[in-house]
Amino acid sequence: MMESETLREVTTSLADGKYSIVSTLKEGRLYLAEKAGKRFVLKTAAGAKGLELLKREYEIALRLQHPFIASAIGWEESTPIGPAIVIEYIRGRNLSDFLKEKPSMQTRRRIFAQLMEAVGAMHRQSIIHNDIKPENILITEADNDVKLIDFGFADADAHIMERSLGGTRQYASPELLAQRETDARSDIYSIGRLMQDLFPGRYCRIARRCMRPNPDKRYRNIDVLKVAWAHRRRPLWIAFFLLIVALAFGLIFYFNTRSQPEQAVPEINDKTDSVQVESPEEKTQQPEAQPASASRRAKPSSSSNSSTALSRAEVTLRQAWEDAFNQVCNEMDQAGYREFLPIHIDYGTYEIDPVMRQVTSGLSAEELQTITSLNEALDLDYSQRLYAKYGTLPSLYDKTIDLPADELKYYRNLAASFRKYSPFLKKDIK
Repeated sequence: MMESETLREVTTSLADGKYSIVSTLKEGRLYLAEKAGKRFVLKTAAGAKGLELLKREYEIALRLQHPFIASAIGWEESTPIGPAIVIEYIRGRNLSDFLKEKPSMQTRRRIFAQLMEAVGAMHRQSIIHNDIKPENILITEADNDVKLIDFGFADADAHIMERSLGGTRQYASPELLAQRETDARSDIYSIGRLMQDLFPGRYCRIARRCMRPNPDKRYRNIDVLKVAWAHRRRPLWIAFFLLIVALAFGLIFYFNTRSQPEQAVPEINDKTDSVQVESPEEKTQQPEAQPASASRRAKPSSSSNSSTALSRAEVTLRQAWEDAFNQVCNEMDQAGYREFLPIHIDYGTYEIDPVMRQVTSGLSAEELQTITSLNEALDLDYSQRLYAKYGTLPSLYDKTIDLPADELKYYRNLAASFRKYSPFLKKDIK
């Protein structure tokens, strides 16, 4: 960055012989300085109020000694730019520039884990950052490690801060934008927004919960978010495991049923609907047969019970898929744009599995096969209906969404490339 005229005037009139200014990093606030051959960052502020806030920031920074947080080295009253915080110099680039290098998914996950560690360390000190965004997350050049910076808008229990809007509107929580009281959940909102930058189209369920407008519906703290992150793939494996177990039991039951010898079925008297079993005693004295309707009311046949159970299972399963379809449509209509992940799976497969376990309990092998075939048909119909309504695979459908131009262009280009492939024939789309 080019030095300003003011900065050149300052550097030519150094009197303390301690720090020399190398360049300006952010006009009027941050300067790259050098002392005894080592580089530092000097952060200053203008005016009495600005100096007061700068001292408060320094006190907060002193409490944060963590490998993923930029360290405050000291406070200097006499520097070429006046009173300033001396901060460690980090050779690296901010998160936005780092993502342009297209790092691997493994590196992105490691950076996100480090970010959660840094924010967790802050929250354990009762400090809320209030300005988590890509510009305040540096990635070191040597190791690609996180360094969280800029605590100018941080809020601590020991200080009452005049409310200033910290952070851009894109990453700030609704309560911060409304200048209401913030807590750890405000930083979690910003982390959810950063997840969309780090993992486009992935881990959308976690990111959506982080970004709930109502703070009570977000993860309540970093520890809970870390648990959700650690188990981000577990639901899929659980569903797969339960499916395998269900199929295994179904096959065992089916083959055991087929291997059993068939028993002789007594002859049914069509007139009386009662079982005729002859014995020497019955030859001499036959009981009076009951009417057919009375017999059916007194003891329903097993085939009738089985048919009723199967019908009830079919109705329940159809309703579950319909509820899943309506729920995901409402979710996508309210989202403003769709992430590139079939988010309907969250409401479809993961919600249908417990319904399947419920309705198939006690069914015979043939009935289980009937319900399984119905479930597969409903699953296909569900996907076809979503495809017919919203386009092939996840794609943008709202052209009025408020996203940065470069991000919007990326999403739409990706959507256009997906639309070239249709998973369903046109005749199959209702």
